[in-house]
This record gives sequence, C-alpha cells and structure tokens, in this order.
Amino acid sequence: MRILVTGSKGQVGRAIQKLADGYSYEFLFTDRETLDVTNEEQVREVVLGFKPKVIVNTAAYTAVDKAEKEGEICRELNANSLIHLANASRSLDEEALLIHFSTDYVYHPNHDEIITETAAKTPKSVYAKTKLEGENNLRLFAEKFIVIRTSWVYDEDGQNFVNTMLRLGQTKDSLSVVEDQVGSPTYAGDIAVVTFKAIELWKDNSAIFDNNRTFNFSNEGFTNWAEFAKEIMSLGGHSCAIQGIPSSEYPTAAARPLNSRLSKDLIKNVLAIEIPSWKVSLAKCIRNKLQN
Repeated sequence: MRILVTGSKGQVGRAIQKLADGYSYEFLFTDRETLDVTNEEQVREVVLGFKPKVIVNTAAYTAVDKAEKEGEICRELNANSLIHLANASRSLDEEALLIHFSTDYVYHPNHDEIITETAAKTPKSVYAKTKLEGENNLRLFAEKFIVIRTSWVYDEDGQNFVNTMLRLGQTKDSLSVVEDQVGSPTYAGDIAVVTFKAIELWKDNSAIFDNNRTFNFSNEGFTNWAEFAKEIMSLGGHSCAIQGIPSSEYPTAAARPLNSRLSKDLIKNVLAIEIPSWKVSLAKCIRNKLQN
C-alpha cells in the first residue's frame, strides 16, 4: 500500500516519518519544495503519479498571530489546498483515504465544559477560521476522509512551547506564563501512533469510519500553560520560576481559546486505544531530546 505524506518537515510529518520504518508500506514524504499543496497542478501531478491509497496531510499554516496579516496565504494553505488534494484523490481509479489534521481553535467555546466533536464551532482568529474552512472543503469534495482535531502540539525539534521554555530556562530566573487557558498538550509522536492505528483499521475494515470521520485527539489530562511550563522546567532540570498571569496581561494578535478541554472518548472507542497522559508523553519527549 502506498502512503503519501505532505508537510513532512513539520512536527507531525517528522513524527510519522520516524514511525514509517516499522511498516511495510511504500511511502512518499513530501515538503514545500517537492509538493506545494497550494499548487493545484502540482498536487494533481504528484497524486496521479504516485497513486497512493492513503494521503496524510500534515501541511499547514500554523503561525497563528502572523496569519492575522497574511489571511490569503493562510487560507490557501489551510483551506484551498484541501480542495486540490480531494480533487486529485478522486481522479484516481480508486479514491485515496485523506487524513487531515485540524485544531482545537475551531471550537473556541465560551464555557468550561468538555468539548465533543459535535460541539458548536465559533472560530475567532484567521487561523481558526481557515482550518474550519479546510475541514468543510474536505467534507464537500472528498468521500474518503478522516479529520483529527488536536491541540498544543510539540515535538523534540520544532519551534514550539516546549523547546522555547527549555531554551529560556537556561538563561532566565523567572518567566510569566498565561494560566487561564486550559487544555491538553499533545506530543507529535502520539499523533503519529494514532494515525497509523487509523490507517491499519481502515485497511482491514473501512466501514469502521462510516459513521465517524471527525475526531478529537490530544494527550490525556488537562492543564494550563503556566503549569505546563513548570513541568517542562522540572523535567529539563531548570530552576527558572514560572509566574502565572491572565491572558489579559499577555495580549496577542490572534485570539486564543480559554477552554480547549477536548473529549477523547470517541477516538478511544472507535480505534480501541489508550492515550498516554500529557505528563508521560512530555517526559518521553524531553528524555529523547536530552539524549540526542
């Protein structure tokens, strides 16, 4: 079976590539230089040339604040590219399964309840709105697809909160970090594991996804950014003190949801998986980073 992966230099793309050696599939890993998903002609050429059974789309515009000024660029990458991928997939003799990753930002609720996949979508930022547009384009133009909404993603090497905290912890005595935004940190390695689990199940019994095609996925347990930072400092061996502050004291160009408490019940039931806690996966990530 052939699997095409877009955005393979990003956090989730790298994680999928690391796991790929454990599978007998034939992979084509692409990045912006080898496959620009905003280029309809190039997408069609690569998809029809490789003829994948599965397309894993990890390409995305993720500079949340910068997106407020680069709305059209963000929309091309997060929304319109899904039309190109879906159309190219449907041009194959047998349409490929298209797995796409979305975000907790599409919900942006005004409550503190646990968020299920069917909850209202009220995206506030350009980034969030274009991610929801991408999901909707996939539903309009593809017949075989899975959407996985995730949150607070990090890995060993990317430009993310974990690595920023580890870097600042080497030189700072204290830092102020937002404490009123609550959610679940998510290790890219765990996203890769659940992606392969979905592919394996779909290969054996595609009907398992007939009634459910959109899932929340993040590591288990909830925390806030300040507590997350404290755990990073502890695991990284840094004495940098973390002071919790409200979001109002750390204004950003793009609005962040205060509540990103995602329910994972659906994906756990459908895929029959157990999800590691955020503390366990964070420790694994930092251990990998410090050992390499």
